[in-house]
Amino acid sequence: MSIIREITAQTDAYLKHFPEEEERIRPFTDHLKVGPATILDRKTMFGHITASAFIVDPSTRSALLVHHKSLNLWLQPGGHYEGDPSLQDAALREATEETGISRLRLMPIAGETSTPLDIDTHAIPAKPAKGEGDHRHHDFVFLMQASADETIQPQEEEVVEAKWVPLDDIAKFDNVRMKRLALKALEMLG
Repeated sequence: MSIIREITAQTDAYLKHFPEEEERIRPFTDHLKVGPATILDRKTMFGHITASAFIVDPSTRSALLVHHKSLNLWLQPGGHYEGDPSLQDAALREATEETGISRLRLMPIAGETSTPLDIDTHAIPAKPAKGEGDHRHHDFVFLMQASADETIQPQEEEVVEAKWVPLDDIAKFDNVRMKRLALKALEMLG
């Protein structure tokens, strides 16, 4: 399956499970309809695909967050799609790069590991040093679980710190997106 067909199928599965979010993700779905070829190109400032991992601990009561250097925010690990075989593979690669955790297991949403926990379009500020203007990320977030014996080794180039944060605490964050991820994870994990 081509990556565009995969993205379309994952979006359909996501909206089947979260139909109330159709309006919220409309900037992404409109872009997918109008310019699917451009959605994979990192140079498309209107928006391009990223993938991230909302990683829970073995007890499923905490999530691993990274303090992102350039954004100065606590977020789930993730980054750009770089021609990976799938968006799940991109999320796994980015999570491993940013946290040092190599044994991650995709957790199912609605019985499917290919269904994202969240799809979000958000603004990213300009990075003149990298030649990037203001742009948007269309982020696919996958729910994952870490093994009990993994050691966190944050990627120094992009991450200030990484730590386990109780899902109940994340659900109280001011950051609407992080709050939404925690509440969805709590719902999925019971």
